[in-house]
Amino acid sequence: MQQREKASPTGSQRWAPMFMAQIRAELLQLIRTPTYLIGIVIFCIVTSLISSPDYGALGLAFCGGLAVLTFAIERVGKQIALERVEGWLKFLRVTPLQPTAYLAAKLVVSLLTLAVTLILVLVLSASRTGGTVTLGKLQ
Repeated sequence: MQQREKASPTGSQRWAPMFMAQIRAELLQLIRTPTYLIGIVIFCIVTSLISSPDYGALGLAFCGGLAVLTFAIERVGKQIALERVEGWLKFLRVTPLQPTAYLAAKLVVSLLTLAVTLILVLVLSASRTGGTVTLGKLQ
């Protein structure tokens, strides 16, 4: 009898499960060390509350832009640099995790966190300005 060889999964078939597992790991890391997450959410909410109701839309735009820049620069860049210094990236090189899955998972988790923060700020600012702030137009 002839044995059939199992076809090994292609790169794209292996990439998706690794990507999802890395997203899960990044979310767990964010939950286990929530200081930065709490800090950026509190900062954005306090900034929205401090701004005058007359400048509600301007406060929303300022806080939203600041949150985007801070989170994009601070979280992703510093996290990768810290993992490099600690030797975590050398360890990851010997695993089957592809570098694109690693980086893409970090970016997806950052974007999801940022989206939640911006939605909170948008809701708070809309309630303070009487609901005149929409996604498409700041008045």
